[in-house]
Amino acid sequence: MVSLLVQITIFLISSIVSHRVSGLPRPNLCSNKASDIVFAVDSSFSIRPIEFTEQLNFLTAVMDQLPLGPEQFKVGVLKFASEVKLEIKFDQFKSKWGLRKAIRDIQHLEGGTNTQEALRFVRTKMFTEEFGARPSARKQLVIITDGLSTNKSATMNEAAIAKGQGIEIFVIAVAIAPHEDHEIKSMASEPKAQHIFKVGDFNALAAIASSVSGAACDGFYGDQPASRQVESIPREIIPQPLKKTSILPACKGGISEVLFLLDSSTSMYINDYKELVAFTRNVTECLDIANDRIRVGVLAYSDRPVTLFRLSDEQSQENLRNVLVKAPYVTGRTDTAFVLKYARTRGFSQARPHVARIIVLLTDGESRDKQATLKEAKEIHSAGIGLLIVGIGNATKEDMRSLSSDPASDRFVFHMQDTHKRFTVPMLLSETTCKEAVKLAETPPSEKCPGQLSDLIFVYDSSALNRQHNNLVIRTISSLTASSRLNNPGYLRLGVIRDASDRSTNLGQSVPDIELSGDWTRSPEFRRRLDPRSRPKLAAANSLLARVRRFYFPADQWSLPQHKRRRRLIVLFLDSPVTSKYDAYNEARMLRKHSDVEIAVVVLGKNFSERQATEIASNPNSTYVIRARRKGKGRLKRIEEKIIKLLCNKTPHLK
Repeated sequence: MVSLLVQITIFLISSIVSHRVSGLPRPNLCSNKASDIVFAVDSSFSIRPIEFTEQLNFLTAVMDQLPLGPEQFKVGVLKFASEVKLEIKFDQFKSKWGLRKAIRDIQHLEGGTNTQEALRFVRTKMFTEEFGARPSARKQLVIITDGLSTNKSATMNEAAIAKGQGIEIFVIAVAIAPHEDHEIKSMASEPKAQHIFKVGDFNALAAIASSVSGAACDGFYGDQPASRQVESIPREIIPQPLKKTSILPACKGGISEVLFLLDSSTSMYINDYKELVAFTRNVTECLDIANDRIRVGVLAYSDRPVTLFRLSDEQSQENLRNVLVKAPYVTGRTDTAFVLKYARTRGFSQARPHVARIIVLLTDGESRDKQATLKEAKEIHSAGIGLLIVGIGNATKEDMRSLSSDPASDRFVFHMQDTHKRFTVPMLLSETTCKEAVKLAETPPSEKCPGQLSDLIFVYDSSALNRQHNNLVIRTISSLTASSRLNNPGYLRLGVIRDASDRSTNLGQSVPDIELSGDWTRSPEFRRRLDPRSRPKLAAANSLLARVRRFYFPADQWSLPQHKRRRRLIVLFLDSPVTSKYDAYNEARMLRKHSDVEIAVVVLGKNFSERQATEIASNPNSTYVIRARRKGKGRLKRIEEKIIKLLCNKTPHLK
């Protein structure tokens, strides 16, 4: 019996010593006699459910270390997002058990970060007798937030008024960057060191529970000053780069304009956004950034774009790195369509002429209007701008691929969470960006075009085009033959195939097509030979391509040495589905494989399947599929520009 008592005594002593050494608070040592303390919990969109629960656990931990009672502490709790909701009044519970259960039952609200309204609610309503406050008690507010408020000036003003009314404000900043702490400092009471607590994430809240409760007890809890633990809290919120990188060989000396669009919406949680920023930094460090080489722009976006770094800014790795370290977490709805349109119409306003333009979209896959986003992506493709997609979180390959420059493959789609290539994704993205820039670069108009011997054949089924599209094709071909950009006519032979019927066995017979020749320079006569036909239903693309293969570009003829130097290009116009589509795909494949022919497909109207276009056209589809669906005066000009750009490109990219 004595032995048992000795063991129990030793256990109790060791427990007390351990409890004291670990720094855990001891109850009822708080010097305050009467204090009404309010906890304002951030319940905005940027808070995950698990992180909201961490806040509630933190509240419970702090409350357990405060002496509650009629002459000591009373606790009130509210949550805030776009609106403010009171959860617990000061005199609502008489026991810690009931208070603890009420805190545990608080639900996530979601919305914006309306900190100013939370401050206004506290100073005008919470510290009144109606809500259980005591006139003679000390007024304290502990506010937890993970981001800047929706109205910074209003928040600072409300905090100043509250402090003027004798309210002591403690601010717990979760994952707030050093350059964003001005608002935090303006809200907190003096001295700042005892009223501001910074943690790297919500998991770290538990580590400061005793420090916060100690600060609420006049900055002293037992023999440990509250401020001692604050200094040990991690303050760095921008992750270190995933891996040290250097400029890739494929990017050295390259020239291009690259815009990075960083998803900073509320659907992108703060920790994911930090990882996205670090990833962008890794990618850009692989690029040869300089004013006369690769120029980079950076936009953060939610429901609006925020320009962080312009193409016209002084371009250097150091300048860009400084910007990324301070990249703000914007928050708001995810309007991907709007930011893509902004990048297309205004982001490249200061771009250099004839230099490749590329957009790198970093997103979690969420979008307010997916159809509008898809439509805007197609506008970007039509404008000759490369579009590379980087996913994070739940972004799916299918959604990302549909937006990229090549929807038929994964060549322009990347995901940050690809674990098998975790440290190579930034390098792969950088290399793809630099290689695509070479393909998208425009030929300056002063150079000879075409720069090599070329055969260009326009192909369309005149019986399958409606009258409007038939006229558009004729106008496009006529305009192109009269273009001053084609300033090397001796190098170009041109032909037209528009009849799908196989009535002839050789090119000597009279057919409605225009044979391959160099006489296209006589524009009026050429225009008269372009004869519109009647309306159709299905385009016999297989027959048209078969005629080209058999009579114009037969494999045995074009493999001869004298023809090896000639480049062969087909421009196929389609506005309706093709008949015998698999035959058409096969004819296109044989032309590309055996005769080294490049095939461009001009998509007219809304009734044609783009999948058929991608199967027929050469790769990359971003170059060889020309979309011309929109009406207007610029339609013909866009088609003409695309064809000339393709023709004037000295280096064909056959795949």
